[in-house]
Amino acid sequence: MDMLKKAFRLKTKEDFERVFRKGKPLFFGAVACKIVPNTLGFIRIGFSFGKKHISSAVSRNRLRRVLIEPFSQDPQFKEVHSSVDIAFFSVKKVSKEQIEDFASVGESVVRYIYK
Repeated sequence: MDMLKKAFRLKTKEDFERVFRKGKPLFFGAVACKIVPNTLGFIRIGFSFGKKHISSAVSRNRLRRVLIEPFSQDPQFKEVHSSVDIAFFSVKKVSKEQIEDFASVGESVVRYIYK
């Protein structure tokens, strides 16, 4: 799996603040996300995993890759009708063993977006 291209990432503080302020929350145990429509015509994804909940950088990066995977496999990922910003964040401690279990979270978000 390649890294998410820059155009499809939330990058600025303002982007994250807008999503956290106006987004609709979805909770999946230790990981959650907020989703808000954008006017760009494609999906942008951002991550906010703190050291408090996921202490290892390797684990944080693995979780990012696990969550991005369903989006990259989705042929509609770059199409206009799915124009949202998504910010994933942790709400409690995540162990290394739990990370692979979050693959279904990405799939759930994809299904939610395209419902």
